Amino acid sequence: LGKTHILFGILCITLSVKYLPLENIFIYSTFLLIGTLIVDIDSTKSKAGRKIWPFSAIIQFFLKHRGILHTIWIPLLFYH
Repeated sequence: LGKTHILFGILCITLSVKYLPLENIFIYSTFLLIGTLIVDIDSTKSKAGRKIWPFSAIIQFFLKHRGILHTIWIPLLFYH
């Protein structure tokens, strides 16, 4: 868990740099890569889940893996 998320994040960064007017690519890239790993906090076996255990165990109890956190809806809530 995590490798495909990081690769997808790198792909998004590569495309974003080409098509979006970004002021600070380093900050953008950092937050994007963190965001790609956060979607796995609902699994105690993921890199992010192991880092924040027991919080991830509580989340895993209430949410199934690849559920609501693996959708576009959560990022859209923060988009303005």
